[in-house]
Amino acid sequence: MHFCQEIYFVLLLFYVNKTLSVTIEQDLSITWDQKQALDKFRELVDSDLTHDYMREDIYLIRWLRARNFDLHAAESMLLKNLDWRKKNGMDSILDEDFSDMESDYKYFIDGFDYQGRPVAFWDLGSYDFRRASLSGKGKRLLRYMDRYLEQVTTKVRTLRETEGRNITQYSLVTNLGGFNVAQHLCLQCLPMTLNFIDSYENHFPGACDSMFLINTPAAMEPVLQVLKNAVSPLTRDSLKIFGRNKEKWQSQVYREIPRNQLPPSVGGTASYAD
Repeated sequence: MHFCQEIYFVLLLFYVNKTLSVTIEQDLSITWDQKQALDKFRELVDSDLTHDYMREDIYLIRWLRARNFDLHAAESMLLKNLDWRKKNGMDSILDEDFSDMESDYKYFIDGFDYQGRPVAFWDLGSYDFRRASLSGKGKRLLRYMDRYLEQVTTKVRTLRETEGRNITQYSLVTNLGGFNVAQHLCLQCLPMTLNFIDSYENHFPGACDSMFLINTPAAMEPVLQVLKNAVSPLTRDSLKIFGRNKEKWQSQVYREIPRNQLPPSVGGTASYAD
């Protein structure tokens, strides 16, 4: 949580006053030394794993990469994740009813990039974190966002298992148009933001190949750069932060994602069902 404290401090001050992603080939290919580490890691954690998919190389290697192939650090991280999943009922979260959140906090995982990976889209600028916090729905929103992480990673795994797609990650486009201090960086909002980052970092490490943040307000760019420096290398290498220069971010986003897979609000032609 050290990085969360650092980011919180920077965002609190704000309130008061080509990177290389892990490619499919990299994800599925490991060196001989890494293979030996993977075999040892599997022996360490096998009896604790609760699902068959957790025994797959692609799942186990994520925890090793997240801890730079330090076996015991990776073991500790994975065991804490398994405990978190049990305590938070993550195995059944996709069966829960979130209809009370879906109209005000929409996200979509309907599209696919050129590699066949699912594309998640958030119009984060329309999210009112402050209202959720003041209305007592802060924890509910966090669980809803955990549902998103579980849903999109499950979709990746399902496509690989049922359709034979050679994919291991997803792509994310987050539209920050409309982002403002009152709704997103209020003192009540910060814990939600940081808890979500912490949830991704500690429970879904390396799940996303490209994280496009587009239409970032100029005042937010320094804060996001601090965030980029504070998160893990896996997350840092995935982050691609763009301001409001449409030509610049569209040239990068649509190099990886077809226009018909994103909505008109960001220059695409897709029509997502609510």
